Amino acid sequence: MDSVEVNQRKERAAFLSIISNSTLVAGKFLVGFLTGSIGILSEAVHSSMDLVASGIAWWSVRKSGLPPDETHNYGHGKIETVSAVFESLLIVAAGVLIFWEAIQKIFHAAPIEEISWGLWIMGISTVVNILVSRYLFKVGQETESQALIADAHHLSSDVWSSIGVFVGLIIVHFTGWYWVDPAIALLVGLWIIRIGLVLCYEGIEGLIDTVLPEEEAQVIRHILDEDSRVHLYHHLRSRRSGSIRLIDFHIHLDHDMTLEDAHRITHEIKHKIESQIPKVDVIIHAEPCSEGSTCRVEFR
Repeated sequence: MDSVEVNQRKERAAFLSIISNSTLVAGKFLVGFLTGSIGILSEAVHSSMDLVASGIAWWSVRKSGLPPDETHNYGHGKIETVSAVFESLLIVAAGVLIFWEAIQKIFHAAPIEEISWGLWIMGISTVVNILVSRYLFKVGQETESQALIADAHHLSSDVWSSIGVFVGLIIVHFTGWYWVDPAIALLVGLWIIRIGLVLCYEGIEGLIDTVLPEEEAQVIRHILDEDSRVHLYHHLRSRRSGSIRLIDFHIHLDHDMTLEDAHRITHEIKHKIESQIPKVDVIIHAEPCSEGSTCRVEFR
C-alpha cells in the first residue's frame, strides 16, 4: 500500500468517527434533557469532546500526509503528534467538567424520567463506539497514525463511561436511589481524566523526539554486526515524525576505500534497514577507520 492509499484510509477512518460521534451527541443530549439524567448529559458532553477530537484527527491526518516542502524538509508528520496531545487535553477537560457537574448534583439528586430511553441510548452508544474504536485502533496501528489511535482511545473511554451510566440507570430503576446517577458520572469523570493524562504523556514523549524502541535499534545493530566491511559504528540517533522514523549514525570503513565503494556500501546498508524497518529515513555518515584497526563497538 503506497502513501496515497495509506492517507486515504486514515482519512476515511477519521471521517467515520465524525459521523458516529455527531449522531451520538445529538441522541445523548436529546435523551439527557428528556430524562433529566446527569449521567446521560455527562456522556453527551463527553461525546461532544470526542466529536471535536474526531474533527481534529481528520484534519491532522490530511495535513500530515502532505509531502516535504521548503519550510518542512522532514514532512508534516508531527502534526499528528500535536493533534494527539491536543485531543488528550480535550479528554481531560471533558473529565473535569463531568466530575464538577457530578459533585454539584450528587447531594441534590433529581428524579429521572423515562429511564428506558436512557437505557436505549446508552446501549446503542456502547455498541457503536466499540465497533468504531476497534476500527480506528486497527487502522491507526496499521498506518502508525497517532491521531487515529488517540481518537480510538477517546471512543474506548466513551464505551466504559456509557456502560457505567447504563448500570447506574438500571440501579436507579430498581432501587429509586437517584444519587447513584451522579455518583456514576463522578466515577466516569475520574476515569476519563486518567485516560487523558496518560495520552497526554505519550503525546509529549513524541514531541520531544524520544528514541525508537530498543527492538528496532537491535535490528540496525544486527545488520551492522553482520557486515564485515564495517569496522566500527557509533552515534546512533533516532526519533519519529508522525509515522516516519528518522535514523542517523556513523560507520567506519577501510581507510583506503574509494569514495565510490564507500557510497555503495552505505546505500546497501540503508536498503537493508529500510527492508526491515517500515517508514524509515536513514542517514549514514561514513568515516575512514584507522589503519590496522579492527575494533567493533556498540552504538553510543
